[in-house]
Amino acid sequence: MNEMDDAAVLRSAFFVNDRAHLDAVTRLLPEQRLRQIIATARAQGLYQEALLLMQSVAPDLERSLSQLAADEPGFLEGLIEEVHRESLWPDTLPLAHAMAPESRSRLLQLPRLADEDVQRGLLEACETDALWAELEPLGDELTAEARAALTRVAVDMKLNLPEALRG
Repeated sequence: MNEMDDAAVLRSAFFVNDRAHLDAVTRLLPEQRLRQIIATARAQGLYQEALLLMQSVAPDLERSLSQLAADEPGFLEGLIEEVHRESLWPDTLPLAHAMAPESRSRLLQLPRLADEDVQRGLLEACETDALWAELEPLGDELTAEARAALTRVAVDMKLNLPEALRG
């Protein structure tokens, strides 16, 4: 993987059949290379590939990669845009739980998460993909604006929003 460019490393996650192998190979990469791979994901809009890579490794490495992603300027903002645009909530909510608390807080405090259009996509995914158990524990970390938006959108969609998510 040292000979592969960063984008190719990200894209390879789609084609690896044995996720344990991807974990083992990713562990061989130095932290600086992993930072470069995350920066490339942001620069080239390869957020789906970055999500897949993070999901394909053991929890300790997933946490490390998510921390590197949170530390990359603009990554979380771009991630939320991609997640919203491509309806990737089922892939993203578990990642939020894997993140270190300070990184998860930064993700959940993003102003874009208070946007009602984003909230509608999130709530549709929760309803369609049974993600309420993934979202509900994150309620305390959402901004008041995000919880208020969730409440408004849930009422509009005629959904029974869990108490922890109400604003």
